[in-house]
Amino acid sequence: MKSTTNQISIVVDTNICRMGDSYCDFKKFKLSAKVVNLEMWIKYVRNEDIQIVIPEMVIRELKKQRCDLYSKKKNELLSYIDNNPFPDITINFDTEQEFDYNEYFTQQIDAFFNTSKVVVNTMPINFDFNSILERAINKRAPFEGGEKQSDKGFKDAVIWESLLEYKRNNPNRKIIYYSNDNRFDKELKYEYRKKFGEDLEIIKSDEDALKYVLQTTEKEYPELQTNLEEYKCLNQYIKENMSVIRELYIDHMKSGAWGKLDSLDVSDIEYTDLYYGRFVRAEILGKYVAVFCAQIKLGIDGLEIQEGTMEFMVEIDVDDKQKFQMMITGSGSVSSIL
Repeated sequence: MKSTTNQISIVVDTNICRMGDSYCDFKKFKLSAKVVNLEMWIKYVRNEDIQIVIPEMVIRELKKQRCDLYSKKKNELLSYIDNNPFPDITINFDTEQEFDYNEYFTQQIDAFFNTSKVVVNTMPINFDFNSILERAINKRAPFEGGEKQSDKGFKDAVIWESLLEYKRNNPNRKIIYYSNDNRFDKELKYEYRKKFGEDLEIIKSDEDALKYVLQTTEKEYPELQTNLEEYKCLNQYIKENMSVIRELYIDHMKSGAWGKLDSLDVSDIEYTDLYYGRFVRAEILGKYVAVFCAQIKLGIDGLEIQEGTMEFMVEIDVDDKQKFQMMITGSGSVSSIL
């Protein structure tokens, strides 16, 4: 049955929702810049017919990944404290009562969805076990078949079957699938068309997402059209200039952001996210905000600090000639203009 209204559900896969492991705020449930940007673009064009749907299977994956990372990071921290005693620092932990992070994080997830109007969790795990079994046995997509002859893809199959059931229960909503997983291929598109008589559109990137949002409204948004071109150029520019950004970060650290440094070694820089700046926080100066994680080792006042991970953000403005001005947040000083 074809959709007969303008209501749209953009169903988001785990690989789009998930943030990197390098730096993590364990106090909150957050989604990636890709989802945050999409939400803000939808709000910007004021299209209340579009919802971002996070499947229950995706939420469970994110929860498991976060809880595993919490345990790993906590154990690393405790081990570091045990192995590096300081004469002037005392750290006390309440070890008598075990903290249930799984329960805590579940509460953060519930709080997030209770306050969100655009991002919703209205796709429960809902599938026919026999259908999943048939897919696995016959290596049908999204299970890997062909030369690989693998049953890999169970979680994707659960998401796919839940998506089909969601469509049956919401026949008037158009479904867009947001994923960069190649297992969602022509075979699944054919299956979807055969069942519902309409095409399933799959988007794979921020650029595709913004382009689609713009297609849903008759009003012109030239600033977002410009944003789309800038976003593509900036993404490419950052990836091609990681060594320059590393040097920019080193200069920033040496300029006094962390006081007087005895030593500094930045072994690696990872580019994790790119936000449309105006939507991140009110005090942002740049039009965009790129997020990086640095693997560093530094010494301050004679103390050698073991290698660790530090997140930093770069605020970026773009002029009429698409020249990028970058400022690393922290000290608030402009470290360089590129």
